[in-house]
Amino acid sequence: MREAEKKNTNTIWTAVLICMIALVCVTLAALAWFSIADNARLKGVNVDITTGKYLRFDLTGHETFEEYAETLSYEDIVSHILKERGTDIRDCALNPVTTADGVTYTYRNGTEADPGDYLEFDLHFMADSDMLVHLTSANGRDKEDGTKIMSDNPLVPDAMRIAFQTPDEVIVYDQGQTADKIPTNDILSFRLLPSEILQYNEDTVLFRITEGEDVPVTVRIWVEGSDEACTNDIKAADFAVKLRFMGTDEEYQLFR
Repeated sequence: MREAEKKNTNTIWTAVLICMIALVCVTLAALAWFSIADNARLKGVNVDITTGKYLRFDLTGHETFEEYAETLSYEDIVSHILKERGTDIRDCALNPVTTADGVTYTYRNGTEADPGDYLEFDLHFMADSDMLVHLTSANGRDKEDGTKIMSDNPLVPDAMRIAFQTPDEVIVYDQGQTADKIPTNDILSFRLLPSEILQYNEDTVLFRITEGEDVPVTVRIWVEGSDEACTNDIKAADFAVKLRFMGTDEEYQLFR
């Protein structure tokens, strides 16, 4: 009887110890997330966006293909958001947030995030042929303009996310992701392979576009608070974002 009681006591203490270890792990993870939310801010955003031939875009929709732009600078986006929303994003700094759907963002405690703590703007696309539109890491002929998140701190790109909300779905670009397109909560996330080995396929498709059709896409850029890289090690880090889009046919052959 005593031996059975001893075994039961040992089992109970083992269970208690496991629970205490789990609680400590959860607490430490929460502290890391909260610490950066309270004290750290990422400062500086530079967005330079270019498209491939036969595909154009702008910050507002237009009637004809020729009215759309081939490139947009950070200054273009700053001016547009300031005019449309009265917010100067040059004065904003991103704070850690998280999202389950790529549309609504919250802090660690579950309260809705201030829009100033993540960057949001709209792009309108138009093509002069039916095509699939891809995000690409490939560079243009004259400069390095492929999609990438850049920072002097190598941890920053892993903590960053970029969501593309199309009329049909939300897809999230995760530069630090180690697999191809995967479902996460109610959204799809994907990575881009380096330009020298990048292959266009369904995993790189953002949306389909019909000739002469205006397709609105909302872009959101944020620091993912639940990412393990989101710690005080990236406190006050500067970063820059480049986005580049390319069009292919249904066989994933580039329009040239």
